[in-house]
Amino acid sequence: RVLDAGATADGRPYFVMELVPGTPITTYCDAHRLTTRQRLELFVPVCKAIQHAHQKGVIHRDIKPSNVLVTTIDDRPVPKVIDFGIAKATGQPLTDSTLETNVGALVGTPEYMSPEQASLDRVDIDTRSDVYALGVLLYELLTGSTPVDRKSLGQAAILEVLRIVREVEPPRPSDKLSTADGLPSIAANRNAEPKGLCRLLRGELDWVALKALEKDRARRYDTVNALARDIERYLADEVVEARPPSTGYRLRKLVRRNKGRAAAAALVLAALVAGLAGTTWGLVRAEAEATRATTAEASAVADRDKALAAADAERLAKEAEAAQRKAAELANVRARKALGSFTDDLMETLLGSKATLTEPEKAVLQNALKQWEVFAAAAGDTPAAREARAEGLNRVANVQLKLGLATNAAKNYRAAITLREQLVAESPGVPEYRADLATSHNNLGVLLKGGGDRAGAERAYRAALALQEKLAAEAPGVPDNQVSLGGNYCNFGYLFGEDSRPAESLEWYGKAIRTLTPIHTTSPELVTARQFLRNSHWGRAEAHDALEHWAEAIADWDRAIELSPVDNRATKRASRADDYLKAGRFTEAVTEAADLTKSDIWSANRLYDFACIYAVASDKIDGKREEYAARAVELLRQAVAKGYQDVAHMGKDTDLDPLRQRADFRALVADLAKKFPPPAELAPPPRPAK
Repeated sequence: RVLDAGATADGRPYFVMELVPGTPITTYCDAHRLTTRQRLELFVPVCKAIQHAHQKGVIHRDIKPSNVLVTTIDDRPVPKVIDFGIAKATGQPLTDSTLETNVGALVGTPEYMSPEQASLDRVDIDTRSDVYALGVLLYELLTGSTPVDRKSLGQAAILEVLRIVREVEPPRPSDKLSTADGLPSIAANRNAEPKGLCRLLRGELDWVALKALEKDRARRYDTVNALARDIERYLADEVVEARPPSTGYRLRKLVRRNKGRAAAAALVLAALVAGLAGTTWGLVRAEAEATRATTAEASAVADRDKALAAADAERLAKEAEAAQRKAAELANVRARKALGSFTDDLMETLLGSKATLTEPEKAVLQNALKQWEVFAAAAGDTPAAREARAEGLNRVANVQLKLGLATNAAKNYRAAITLREQLVAESPGVPEYRADLATSHNNLGVLLKGGGDRAGAERAYRAALALQEKLAAEAPGVPDNQVSLGGNYCNFGYLFGEDSRPAESLEWYGKAIRTLTPIHTTSPELVTARQFLRNSHWGRAEAHDALEHWAEAIADWDRAIELSPVDNRATKRASRADDYLKAGRFTEAVTEAADLTKSDIWSANRLYDFACIYAVASDKIDGKREEYAARAVELLRQAVAKGYQDVAHMGKDTDLDPLRQRADFRALVADLAKKFPPPAELAPPPRPAK
């Protein structure tokens, strides 16, 4: 707000403006560990402030965290948008000669700049540039980083920077988060579990952020208000208007960017689709080769494609009939296993980490899944046929869940459960039917938990548990039964851990480890159980029985690290270093930190954690005060260089107390405080008047 204006005695104009004693919005959210919902609630009034400026005919053009400050009024965080220094009028000049941008002038901050701002030609910048910048800010609030990596921009020449801003499509926030090096730290700043945070962003929040970040401004939100309304719809559990771009639209963009390679890619894709489709049918036929009679090749006719399709259908029906007569159960089970293995491989090949498929990919996958219906119909109303239908429903549901179609997936999981319950009732002595039924219950539980239905998830897990415990007791020497049971125990541990029931979570993880260790010491399930068990010990160590539970937490880190792939151990070791410090094992903490800091992969927050290790150790290990304190200050400098800004936290963090008398530390804090002043409630009180 402008509070006053005037001129000095010598005629120099001045403005008196509101002082905003705030913190950049991203720093504030991390310092206060705001949840994703709380961040979105804070983001909405920012949108409304920008919309107000637009209604007054002003575009900001430099929206970024340092220009969106959060201050506290009546114990409530209030965002303020500042620094309209490079704003411009939307319809006419604000004055006769001010704020006119010259051709070739670069205006804005590259990480937050809209594609149209990144052009050196004169373009009509409109309010949708601010929509784009708000999309970047939303992306950073959700994931802890901007869509375009700051490091890559910093290393590029100016023309390459502009090209990246104009052309490089941002990854989905959920994908960006799932591959982030500092995911545990990012999730902790949002009071969430890493996997839960990725699932929360997947879907609607991905869509909203990417719609705001569309390179083509015609596809963005028309107004900032439209963006704000979609955020409010999400918060109210209503359907958002944002939708992922169509396959055709993305394909057209890809072809335009790669015209030279598009033709060759089309030929390769056509060959791949034809090969996959042929392989699908080939596997189906191969399993029935031993029990079928050879059918004559269909003669060429005018409509060759239709004739071949008819011949294939007739041949498949005869093969299924012969298989049923000779060895219906055995042939069906063998064929189903082969097709199931192929379908799994096909899903992995086509889907990978994607959430959407191209139309040709969908056609291939749909063709593979339809083979389950062919097998079920050909076998008749036998137990094997019903099991084939149940397996098909389960696999279709897995694909639907991967594609974000949760409602359809839940419907098919429940249909599979109904069929398998009938099979168990008719043939209670068949272990495979009970194991498959338990799998369907577990799949439904995972889906329900991801959708927020905790009670429904627990019911589904308990239904699976009752079956798995009986199977494990009946056949204790079968490893698959023990692995399935251990995985179910992990599901309970994770569920109760998310519900803040640490004692129960600890109990279930303990069961998982006792079940899995004797028979599957290197399984992914066991690595997961070890990590989650460490989290439960960590929570209990914070509350009580500290040393005992810290020791257990560290022991579980040791086992999890040993079982993890080599390229996935660094972040686990960094967390173990924190636990060494909390457990009072200072020498081990420093040894771990010294080795890890040889790499430059670490985020600002993780560098700050390493600095704390050295700071505490400087006061605890004889003869190392100066060496370790100097190393701590150096790591803090590196953290600040990578973007650490929370001077308020640095001012009250007791881990840094051993550094407070050092001149280099005081200078670092003072310099940081000038750039990023702490919130008013954290600033030192004013001195009393003499």
